[in-house]
Amino acid sequence: MKRIILPLLLLLVLSLSFGAAAETGVAYGVYHMEGESPDSLIRATVEVADGKLTAVSFDEKLLPVSFGGAEGWAELPADSAAEGALSVNGKLLAPAFLLGGEKWTVAEDCTVTGETHGELIAYITTDEGGEWYFSQESADLMDAQGAVISTVTVGTKESIEHGVHFWMSDLLFPGNIKAIEDFILANGVDYTADQFGKTEEGFWSVADAVSGATLAGTPNYLLLAKDAYDKAVAK
Repeated sequence: MKRIILPLLLLLVLSLSFGAAAETGVAYGVYHMEGESPDSLIRATVEVADGKLTAVSFDEKLLPVSFGGAEGWAELPADSAAEGALSVNGKLLAPAFLLGGEKWTVAEDCTVTGETHGELIAYITTDEGGEWYFSQESADLMDAQGAVISTVTVGTKESIEHGVHFWMSDLLFPGNIKAIEDFILANGVDYTADQFGKTEEGFWSVADAVSGATLAGTPNYLLLAKDAYDKAVAK
């Protein structure tokens, strides 16, 4: 009997000493604020131990096309003669592309639709679709006849140094993301969208807590982190 009890006691002591294992939560989304155009798929990743948020980070995979913001990877050079190229908001877009072995068609309103998975943004903002999209490294741009024009890299905001060389504030884009991450880590995610506001200086706040971020889409990141946290604690 002693041979059984002693190992059990040891396991109990170890579990009390080290606590529960950290859980990871991941959520995917795009900008959904009025006046803001989606230009990337945002991935929020958090780690939670014993119900406490211990790490939070954001990274962003560029979308193929966008009305504004970061440049889409399905944009063509201004002098491209590709058949069926779309001219949208001063940009020339490939009418179709192959991504992950699937053909996707681009509409004039920038909606992208796949032969299998349907509307792109609707698919990639799911857990399955988001994980799939972040695994894609390249795509084949096509003309209206289905001929491959070129192979392009499916980049990230980090890879193109988005908002690094120019931004509306000294924080730059990476500084804003860091400020949001730090704010969430320090204050947690016990908030709702109706608590978001801005100070006279232009910093986003949650109730009485003021962040160091001025980025227009800050609420998107805050809500995605909350979603990722909820997924982690539900495991």
